[in-house]
Amino acid sequence: MKAETKQALLESIQHWERLANGESEKGEWTGPDDCSLCKMFAEWHVQAVNCEGCPVYEKTGEHGCWNTPHERMSDLCNTAQTEIEMERLKDTTEFYVAAQEELEFLKSLLPKDENEND
Repeated sequence: MKAETKQALLESIQHWERLANGESEKGEWTGPDDCSLCKMFAEWHVQAVNCEGCPVYEKTGEHGCWNTPHERMSDLCNTAQTEIEMERLKDTTEFYVAAQEELEFLKSLLPKDENEND
């Protein structure tokens, strides 16, 4: 894994750790604007995204985090219609469980030597 890719993955892991532990900042959310991997790899087209090179894509072969725990989080977040509802959602068990699942998935993408101490 390239050093810059590994750094983006580590930053994404830190982001999901904050979400899973209830330590996120106001406005920090689950989407691509807060994901270092998306910022590095996602190329947005009319109604599609190309994520080639992203470790998530390399693992799943799917664009947009399909077939990952992020799908569960997306489904959950789609229930929130306002910013207030989104902030309240962060305090639910369902949110923490989904965030923890995404966190564990991202950690599994670390090179073997980085994952042994977890």
